[in-house]
Amino acid sequence: MRKKQLTTIAFILCLSIFGICFKALAEYNLTIINYSLVSEKRISRYIFEFTYTATVTNNGQDAEAVKATFSINSPYTTVIDGEVNFGNVPAGETLTSTDTYTIRHDRSYPFDTKAVTWSFFFLPPDPGEAGKQTLLGIDSDNDGVRDDIQRYIYFTYPNEKKVRLAMTQIAGDFQRLLPDAADPDMALENVKKLNCSDICLYYIKGGVRNGMRLSDALIAEILNTKDRSFAYITFNNSLAGKTATLPPLAEHKNCCSFDVDNIGGN
Repeated sequence: MRKKQLTTIAFILCLSIFGICFKALAEYNLTIINYSLVSEKRISRYIFEFTYTATVTNNGQDAEAVKATFSINSPYTTVIDGEVNFGNVPAGETLTSTDTYTIRHDRSYPFDTKAVTWSFFFLPPDPGEAGKQTLLGIDSDNDGVRDDIQRYIYFTYPNEKKVRLAMTQIAGDFQRLLPDAADPDMALENVKKLNCSDICLYYIKGGVRNGMRLSDALIAEILNTKDRSFAYITFNNSLAGKTATLPPLAEHKNCCSFDVDNIGGN
């Protein structure tokens, strides 16, 4: 027991003394400055799982809905859930994450601090009426989802990480299908992806009824102009006479583009 305790302490000190290679976002000057061990779990003789909270400081302008993602390029360390959320981080503030990140490390090898990076995400500004002027709207951070929809998902489901990921997957499908709405072949390929994304949401919400209620609300937000609504009608017309099979029940979880089992949150 004494040896195990010392090994754990040494591992934590390795991270603290030598420092992880934190990646600050220059524009907003966000930096991870500290982290705290929340739990430790032994997986096998040498493999241990560590869960941490992180602390961010903002020496730049106000940042909204800040998330940070931990990654590492090492064969001996695996990221189980690398995302932590901070909410709004005003200028000059230092905040601890509202959730945790988890890594799995083989302690028969040293932890490679130089292989670690942090990247940041925060919400883009509200595009307002300017976001309604074109079919695809404004996607200022180029993540494949309109800025207004990105904000809608975050503020509507702030405490449901898996739901946010599933809704973002659906929103990305819509962003791709609308410009190709009149192409029957593309419409068929896009509806297959959309059906699978819907199934991902149904799986997370425990059934079609609950999932469809959320999906319908999202679609109403996406199709918020005449051009977008007409494009969606064209998309459905392009599917006339075509069929798309759905995956079997046992494979519904695989429709999610993220790891449903290992990712944290609801």
